[in-house]
Amino acid sequence: MARRRLDDLRIERIAIARRALADMRANGDAEAADYQQHIVELFESTGHDPVEDILDQCRSQVVDAMASLGQDRARLRLVEVGGIPGISHTAAIVGFLDGSAMVRVSDTLTGLIDMYARHLTPAMVPDDLRAGLRVAFRRFRTGRAELDEELLALSLRVHMIHCRILALPATPLLNLDFARQIQADRFAEYGIRLVLAHELAHHALGQQAHDKPGVTACTGDASAEREADDLAFRAVLTIYRGRGDLLLHAVLGMVAAMMALYAVESSQFARIGTSHPSAEQRMEHLFQVVPFAARGHVQMFGRVMAAATSRANLFAPGSDPALPWQRLRDDPKIHRHPFSLAFLDEMAAWDRMQSEDVAAMVVRAVDLSGEDTTVVLGLTDLFQAGPAAALRSWGAADTFLTRVADPAVPISFSALRREIERALPAHRMPRLGVQPVTDRLALLTELRMREETTT
Repeated sequence: MARRRLDDLRIERIAIARRALADMRANGDAEAADYQQHIVELFESTGHDPVEDILDQCRSQVVDAMASLGQDRARLRLVEVGGIPGISHTAAIVGFLDGSAMVRVSDTLTGLIDMYARHLTPAMVPDDLRAGLRVAFRRFRTGRAELDEELLALSLRVHMIHCRILALPATPLLNLDFARQIQADRFAEYGIRLVLAHELAHHALGQQAHDKPGVTACTGDASAEREADDLAFRAVLTIYRGRGDLLLHAVLGMVAAMMALYAVESSQFARIGTSHPSAEQRMEHLFQVVPFAARGHVQMFGRVMAAATSRANLFAPGSDPALPWQRLRDDPKIHRHPFSLAFLDEMAAWDRMQSEDVAAMVVRAVDLSGEDTTVVLGLTDLFQAGPAAALRSWGAADTFLTRVADPAVPISFSALRREIERALPAHRMPRLGVQPVTDRLALLTELRMREETTT
């Protein structure tokens, strides 16, 4: 059953890639179209996303490691792996009643793991022995990792906003020489292994419950998540011992994966709706599991990566990450990717809009809407009765309102924004060179959803 479902999803992904290519050509975006053409050709020549080859290889390694830890190899080998062409997903496992299961990992998550891995590499692989000694001395003296926090935060900010407002991942990557690229790949591979190991651990430990006829899904119980993390950490360390890689490849690769999960969950969801541990809890758990020799690196690099992620992830009205956007255009370390830098002006405009406080954003939304009664009544409901009432006033679909009413259901920001645009089509276009009314309504609604979640 899982294999048949995966084949159907591959056909769907190839169709999505072809439609994206047609749109790029129709819009006259030759550079992006050339890049997309390469992706389509890879899809058509192999019949699947090339990333699946990496996922499948990592899956086999995780299965062997878990079997050596006493888990049922035959059960684990029934699990298929594939990608998710979605911006607001991380990874998930779906089980079927025939005993098979399917793990899907989002393009967004794998792209972010690669980004973190590339930023780790220059700090871990200095130019020469003398530079390495200087870095080691500074690290010993200051207890701080040699990561470019500002550049990492900028790269993350581009990715996060691109996903939120354009529904398309865009991951600015560092230019690396061949030797450093190999090291970055090692970090990224261990990050992907951890993601797959966590989902396979759910399957191995039987942490599933019936979701709908013929399908089972993970329950999301907090203790189950911690048990799955524990087995996943041990499996990844088992892989490291069997391969002869550096311990720091495994440990910092796992840190990169946890930061990527944190980045997606905190930036792309108005409401998470799961019981996943926080990034801090997972880092503390990893700190307890890894060998003593690597614990200092978990703390040093984890602290800087978390700070950069938190700085990039300021989306509440009134917040301003104050990041120098021009550096992405000027810094020679950034790869000139056609998707990465094409919309920097729009992203900077988003930051300017978002820096308005709540009161100013409400006033601006009402003013730009021409004091539209529907917009005004919805805003009144938003602050008096909550997000569900506001969305109902604006004309959101019943199916979407049903999802909002269930606090256990995750709501992505992009889905929330699209629904508000669908309900209020007259207010979805920019006016007078400023962000549209619907963008402000989406930000305000996200704020109220997050407030409800924390109270």
